[in-house]
Order: sequence, then structure tokens, then C-alpha cells
Amino acid sequence: MNKKADEKYLSIWMFLIWVIIGVSIVLGVLMFYSVQGDVRQIEAQLLADKLSLCLISNFNYAEILKSDFDIYSKCGLNKDIFDKGGLYYFNINITGENSGQLGKIIFGGNNWKTECDYQFIKEESDREKNFPQCAKQDSFVVDSKTNKKYTVSIVAASNQR
Repeated sequence: MNKKADEKYLSIWMFLIWVIIGVSIVLGVLMFYSVQGDVRQIEAQLLADKLSLCLISNFNYAEILKSDFDIYSKCGLNKDIFDKGGLYYFNINITGENSGQLGKIIFGGNNWKTECDYQFIKEESDREKNFPQCAKQDSFVVDSKTNKKYTVSIVAASNQR
């Protein structure tokens, strides 16, 4: 019953396995964090859709043009997100059936409109990576009170990376 435990030495193979495991963990972490997901186009389209649905349902032109009209509360948007950082923009143009531009709601700086116009004329593969990604949506609506026809054009942009 006089047993002795054999002392095991780490061989070169054990070190090699440790190196392979360590390198694979480092490579996996580097690959995971090097991929950039660009969701700016999707965010811009979702913002345009949300604004469009909000304004088109029970459209009332007189209510929208009031000075106390709050698009944030009407459409369920968080104003803090729009005020902080300037990452989201939107522009709403309302035109009448037989007349020119009747109303306009803008949130954002002056540069983003030009950048969005540039994005719309370029093909998707040629778009600038540093510009905000934009979405445009045009809708034809009828005023719920006066039965007049209007066109609501919404341009939304996201520059959140």
C-alpha cells in the first residue's frame, strides 16, 4: 500500500493545445467586435413609417398647422432622443391637390437635407458611408374634416452608428 503519485510534467503538446485555445478565443472576440452593423437605413425607414402612419390616420390639416401642434406627443416620439446628439432628422411637407407647398414641419439642421437629397440620387452601392441614411415616403391623404386632398411627403434620416 505504499503508493506514490506520479509527478506529471507538461509536455510540449499540452502547451501547444493551450496556445491554440488562447488564439482561438482571441480571434473569436476580435471577429465579433470588428463587425459593424449599420442599421441607419432601417431606422430612417421606421421613423418615416411611424410619422406617416401617425399623420395619415385621421388627417386634419388645420390641426397640424396650429402653432401648439406637438408632433412628438401626437406620434408617440420621445423628444429627448431627438434633442440629444442630433442623430435623427425629419422633414414633413404638406402640399394641396392644386396648390404648392402649404405646410412644413422640420426637425434637424440644414446639412442633412442636402445630404439626403444627395443620397436619393445615388445608387445604394455608391452611397457615402459618413452621410446620414435617409428614407422618403409620399402619401396621398384626404382631410377628415374638409375632404380636401393633400400630399404628405416625409423625409427621415438617421445618423446613429
